[in-house]
Amino acid sequence: MRNSPEFQAAMKKMQKSPEFKEAMKQANAMSADPNTLAKMQAKVEHMVNVGQSELKKKAKDDMAEAMDALYSNPEVMEEAKKLVSDPNFASYIKEMATDPAFKNYIGAVRMYLFFNILMNNFVSIY
Repeated sequence: MRNSPEFQAAMKKMQKSPEFKEAMKQANAMSADPNTLAKMQAKVEHMVNVGQSELKKKAKDDMAEAMDALYSNPEVMEEAKKLVSDPNFASYIKEMATDPAFKNYIGAVRMYLFFNILMNNFVSIY
């Protein structure tokens, strides 16, 4: 995205705007004060932590919903089998795997699947 010519042009246009220049002046002034800078850093860290937690919860919920749909509907299961066997789908997943947000999503999915398998095995033992 950052390398696209459209994005580059939009960024150059934005950097020339008076609003952007004023915002940069304010940001530089705030970063000169160590107390303000520490507050801003704490807020950003908190927002990142909350965002990551929400992403993981959403991924878990999405995966649970998808698994329920797969197991409860044979048509959906057949469609999923076709999708997984499609070579274009595999290349699409490889491309998506380079995205950091997708890596978090995959981590949450793996945890969901691990606990799901663990619980199914535990229930079948007892």
